[in-house]
Amino acid sequence: MPDSDVVTLQEVTEPDCESLTRLALASKQYWGYSDDFMQSCYAELAVSPEKLARREYCYKKALSGGDIVGFYCLQKLSAVKFEVEALFVSPEQIGKGVGKLLWLDLLSTVTELGATQLLIASDPNAEAFYLSMGAVKAGDIASGSIPGRSLPLLVVNL
Repeated sequence: MPDSDVVTLQEVTEPDCESLTRLALASKQYWGYSDDFMQSCYAELAVSPEKLARREYCYKKALSGGDIVGFYCLQKLSAVKFEVEALFVSPEQIGKGVGKLLWLDLLSTVTELGATQLLIASDPNAEAFYLSMGAVKAGDIASGSIPGRSLPLLVVNL
């Protein structure tokens, strides 16, 4: 990312939901998935005001030049265990450091919240990113959207 492109992180608000859903879908589509596949994933990727309001979720967005260029969502599973529910970067920003910025903030957030373990049901195309950020593969887990599809299950012990 050029030095002139300043990226800031902010809390997500209800008016962001539609933009975050579009960004999640565009980021997922970046990997060449079919339209049928994307339709099957829609419900899992959509960010709704209802989900945003639930206490067990924590969202942050990355802004550059007033545009949302990425976001993450954490889900609290227990007092010490969290899951990366979402971490998406706009296709134009992939490989420019936005994902790493979001990841570092995500780690800081879960640490402040007292987490000792972070789980990630990763898209296979994002697995290398998470491994490079310190996650380790713990196995596989069933996809929440596509019957018969498994995803890499990654863990970060904090």
